Amino acid sequence: MTHVPLPDDAWAELISPRKVKERDRRRYLSAMVAFRHAIVDLPREEDGNIKDDSYGPEHSEMLNSALDLLTVALVKAWSFEVPVSVEALGDLSADAADALRAAVIDARGEVTPDYSPVPDPKVGSGGSPPPLMASSMDGSMSTTR
Repeated sequence: MTHVPLPDDAWAELISPRKVKERDRRRYLSAMVAFRHAIVDLPREEDGNIKDDSYGPEHSEMLNSALDLLTVALVKAWSFEVPVSVEALGDLSADAADALRAAVIDARGEVTPDYSPVPDPKVGSGGSPPPLMASSMDGSMSTTR
Protein backbone atom coordinates (compact mmCIF):
# COMPACT_ATOMS: atom_id res chain seq x y z
CA MET A 1 0.00 0.00 0.00
CA THR A 2 1.26 3.47 -0.86
CA HIS A 3 0.51 6.46 1.38
CA VAL A 4 -0.12 9.64 -0.63
CA PRO A 5 -0.11 12.95 1.25
CA LEU A 6 -2.70 15.39 -0.08
CA PRO A 7 -3.13 19.13 0.62
CA ASP A 8 -4.56 20.32 3.94
CA ASP A 9 -3.27 17.28 5.85
CA ALA A 10 -5.48 14.91 3.83
CA TRP A 11 -4.18 11.56 2.60
CA ALA A 12 -5.00 8.60 0.40
CA GLU A 13 -3.87 4.98 0.49
CA LEU A 14 -3.31 3.37 -2.90
CA ILE A 15 -3.24 -0.34 -3.61
CA SER A 16 -0.71 -1.85 -5.98
CA PRO A 17 -1.86 -1.53 -9.61
CA ARG A 18 -1.58 -5.33 -9.94
CA LYS A 19 -4.11 -5.72 -7.08
CA VAL A 20 -6.90 -3.76 -8.80
CA LYS A 21 -10.13 -5.75 -9.01
CA GLU A 22 -10.76 -7.10 -12.48
CA ARG A 23 -14.22 -5.48 -12.69
CA ASP A 24 -12.65 -2.08 -11.94
CA ARG A 25 -9.89 -2.68 -14.47
CA ARG A 26 -12.42 -3.59 -17.15
CA ARG A 27 -14.41 -0.41 -16.50
CA TYR A 28 -11.27 1.69 -16.84
CA LEU A 29 -10.11 -0.15 -19.97
CA SER A 30 -13.54 0.17 -21.60
CA ALA A 31 -13.56 3.90 -20.92
CA MET A 32 -10.05 4.29 -22.38
CA VAL A 33 -10.98 2.31 -25.50
CA ALA A 34 -14.03 4.55 -25.99
CA PHE A 35 -11.82 7.64 -25.61
CA ARG A 36 -9.21 6.34 -28.05
CA HIS A 37 -11.92 5.38 -30.54
CA ALA A 38 -13.34 8.91 -30.30
CA ILE A 39 -10.02 10.62 -31.04
CA VAL A 40 -8.34 8.22 -33.48
CA ASP A 41 -9.61 10.01 -36.60
CA LEU A 42 -9.21 13.58 -35.36
CA PRO A 43 -7.07 15.84 -37.58
CA ARG A 44 -3.36 15.86 -36.67
CA GLU A 45 -0.52 18.34 -36.77
CA GLU A 46 2.64 17.40 -38.68
CA ASP A 47 4.17 16.15 -35.40
CA GLY A 48 1.24 13.75 -34.88
CA ASN A 49 -0.47 15.67 -32.10
CA ILE A 50 -4.19 16.33 -32.40
CA LYS A 51 -5.03 19.80 -33.71
CA ASP A 52 -6.23 21.97 -30.84
CA ASP A 53 -9.43 23.04 -32.56
CA SER A 54 -10.58 19.44 -33.12
CA TYR A 55 -10.16 18.20 -29.53
CA GLY A 56 -13.41 19.18 -27.88
CA PRO A 57 -14.92 19.17 -24.40
CA GLU A 58 -16.51 15.78 -25.05
CA HIS A 59 -13.04 14.28 -25.54
CA SER A 60 -11.76 15.88 -22.37
CA GLU A 61 -14.76 14.56 -20.43
CA MET A 62 -14.20 11.05 -21.77
CA LEU A 63 -10.55 11.10 -20.69
CA ASN A 64 -11.39 12.54 -17.27
CA SER A 65 -14.06 9.86 -16.77
CA ALA A 66 -11.60 7.10 -17.62
CA LEU A 67 -8.97 8.51 -15.26
CA ASP A 68 -11.58 8.88 -12.51
CA LEU A 69 -12.32 5.17 -12.87
CA LEU A 70 -8.60 4.42 -12.59
CA THR A 71 -8.34 6.60 -9.48
CA VAL A 72 -11.29 4.92 -7.76
CA ALA A 73 -9.85 1.50 -8.63
CA LEU A 74 -6.52 2.36 -6.98
CA VAL A 75 -7.64 4.31 -3.89
CA LYS A 76 -8.30 1.88 -1.04
CA ALA A 77 -8.95 4.57 1.58
CA TRP A 78 -8.68 8.29 2.12
CA SER A 79 -9.10 10.83 4.89
CA PHE A 80 -12.21 12.47 3.43
CA GLU A 81 -15.50 11.85 5.23
CA VAL A 82 -17.23 10.38 2.18
CA PRO A 83 -16.55 6.92 0.70
CA VAL A 84 -14.23 6.68 -2.29
CA SER A 85 -16.31 7.05 -5.47
CA VAL A 86 -16.31 8.82 -8.82
CA GLU A 87 -18.96 11.18 -7.44
CA ALA A 88 -16.79 12.01 -4.42
CA LEU A 89 -13.79 12.78 -6.66
CA GLY A 90 -15.83 15.58 -8.20
CA ASP A 91 -16.32 17.12 -4.77
CA LEU A 92 -12.62 17.29 -3.89
CA SER A 93 -10.77 20.58 -4.05
CA ALA A 94 -8.82 21.10 -7.26
CA ASP A 95 -5.46 20.85 -5.46
CA ALA A 96 -6.43 17.55 -3.79
CA ALA A 97 -7.79 16.15 -7.07
CA ASP A 98 -4.61 17.19 -8.91
CA ALA A 99 -2.36 15.57 -6.28
CA LEU A 100 -4.40 12.37 -6.37
CA ARG A 101 -4.37 12.27 -10.19
CA ALA A 102 -0.60 12.76 -10.19
CA ALA A 103 -0.24 9.84 -7.78
CA VAL A 104 -2.25 7.39 -9.93
CA ILE A 105 -1.41 8.46 -13.49
CA ASP A 106 1.77 6.38 -13.77
CA ALA A 107 -0.17 3.23 -12.81
CA ARG A 108 -1.94 3.16 -16.18
CA GLY A 109 0.63 0.87 -17.74
CA GLU A 110 0.58 -1.58 -14.84
CA VAL A 111 -3.23 -1.78 -14.79
CA THR A 112 -3.45 -2.39 -18.54
CA PRO A 113 -2.97 -6.06 -19.50
CA ASP A 114 -0.08 -7.07 -21.71
CA TYR A 115 -1.66 -7.74 -25.08
CA SER A 116 1.57 -8.94 -26.68
CA PRO A 117 1.07 -12.10 -28.72
CA VAL A 118 2.31 -15.26 -27.08
CA PRO A 119 4.02 -17.44 -29.68
CA ASP A 120 2.49 -20.88 -30.04
CA PRO A 121 5.33 -23.34 -30.61
CA LYS A 122 2.96 -25.67 -32.51
CA VAL A 123 2.03 -22.95 -35.02
CA GLY A 124 5.33 -21.17 -35.61
CA SER A 125 5.81 -17.43 -35.63
CA GLY A 126 2.40 -16.65 -37.14
CA GLY A 127 0.98 -13.17 -37.41
CA SER A 128 0.51 -10.59 -34.77
CA PRO A 129 -2.54 -8.59 -33.75
CA PRO A 130 -3.01 -5.01 -34.93
CA PRO A 131 -1.07 -2.44 -32.90
CA LEU A 132 -2.70 -0.89 -29.87
CA MET A 133 -3.05 2.85 -29.70
CA ALA A 134 -1.50 4.52 -26.68
CA SER A 135 -2.57 8.03 -25.82
CA SER A 136 -0.88 10.59 -23.68
CA MET A 137 -2.65 13.00 -21.36
CA ASP A 138 -2.77 15.66 -24.07
CA GLY A 139 -4.59 13.31 -26.44
CA SER A 140 -1.66 12.67 -28.74
CA MET A 141 -1.49 9.12 -30.03
CA SER A 142 1.31 6.70 -30.75
CA THR A 143 1.20 3.20 -32.17
CA THR A 144 2.65 0.44 -30.01
CA ARG A 145 3.00 -3.30 -30.39
